[in-house]
Amino acid sequence: MCRLLVPERGLATLLRSTSQLSSVFLERFPYAQRSHSIPWRTIRRVLSVPTLREFVLQRFIFAPDFKPQNTEGFAPVSLRSFEARFNYPIPCRPESLQSETRAFSTVLSKLYDTLETLHLPGPSAPADLLTTSHWPRLRELVLYSEPWDASQPWHAVTLFSNMPHLRTLALKFLPPRGKGLLNLADSRNGVLHHSRETERTPLWPPGYTGPFPWPELDRLVVSCPNVDDEVYEHLPQTLRSLSLRYWKHLFWLAHERTRAETPDHRAYHTAGSTLTILRRCAIPALERLTVEYVEDDREEELLRLLGAAFPRLRELTVLQYGRMSLPESRRPMDELPTVRVVLQYRSYAGHLLWPRYLVQRRIASCLSRLENLRRLKMYLDSRSFVPRNRKMEFERDVLRPQVDTFAQILSPSVISISGLVCLRDMTWEWQAYDIQDNRVIPRIT
Repeated sequence: MCRLLVPERGLATLLRSTSQLSSVFLERFPYAQRSHSIPWRTIRRVLSVPTLREFVLQRFIFAPDFKPQNTEGFAPVSLRSFEARFNYPIPCRPESLQSETRAFSTVLSKLYDTLETLHLPGPSAPADLLTTSHWPRLRELVLYSEPWDASQPWHAVTLFSNMPHLRTLALKFLPPRGKGLLNLADSRNGVLHHSRETERTPLWPPGYTGPFPWPELDRLVVSCPNVDDEVYEHLPQTLRSLSLRYWKHLFWLAHERTRAETPDHRAYHTAGSTLTILRRCAIPALERLTVEYVEDDREEELLRLLGAAFPRLRELTVLQYGRMSLPESRRPMDELPTVRVVLQYRSYAGHLLWPRYLVQRRIASCLSRLENLRRLKMYLDSRSFVPRNRKMEFERDVLRPQVDTFAQILSPSVISISGLVCLRDMTWEWQAYDIQDNRVIPRIT
């Protein structure tokens, strides 16, 4: 338990002194070596504040000491937002996970008719309450880590049909356990043959003939997307944002491994698989799109599709990984791209930046058909993890040349291009450059 966050250690005084308290945000340091939790008596006290409308818990285990006999008289206020965010598998004992599930169920059973925003870790989410109660005001549902029972069919379209006014659905799930890149042991000990093995269950049940349950849906986030998922054929015209991503990202996995190891690209869909999914999406009013894929021979076809299928696209994020990241002397000649920009071999404080043949002009040319594009974010597999004190050097030698190339070729409508900086202190940042008239606006220093 976090001893600083119990009522007896000053929390009660703090709550009494803030008579108009409307939001509570509790966050644990992201790289702490052990898990931390918030006791039930603290949660009960906070949720009883009469003016509270928003409660956010970041990287804490939720009430592992919960006991049903301690709920007498518990009457939380009418919250609008309840968020328990935990992106990765929770390192706690099974009994703590069960207590967390019961605590979530107790709290949410008194809030489901008023909540508009709900974030939960999937393994401890109260399945019965989520799928059987009517949630008349819920607008945003986000689930982290993995489903509560990955061994059973898990089709969101039928599970959450009781949330008719959803505008955001984000399923931020990792690959299934034992398949691909949930942790290093998965890919070391198992044999991965194809990215279809890391797909999650389709959102749309195979053969289902019912209506699309969320006619107001504006944003959909799907991790480990299933190529055969029929949901993409039924997306509503209200959808403005679509994200097809992976957790963990491949660039992050590379950070965790030794230099002698190579992350398994086969856990991630190729450009061709992503193309198959997007071809089924009849949503020409889409404004924001994120795709993450491994390059293949159909990459140009994928990128050219974006301009034809989504002519109103304003924001695009591309996370692209090369099939190989080897020096030219070790790469087969028939795999070298015709048009390429060669990065110079450099070393950042002993960590090597491998030469990467970035097909920048070819990619930029494919994206130039996006006439309404305003903002582009891109990661083109630079495979460099930079000490924070060398960040400016990396931006100058790697990011800025990329941005200059894209700025010259993309539509004049583009006002911002961002490149990803992966730092060796286990953080990553998007570095944005302002664009005007197809040129990078110089920064004033």
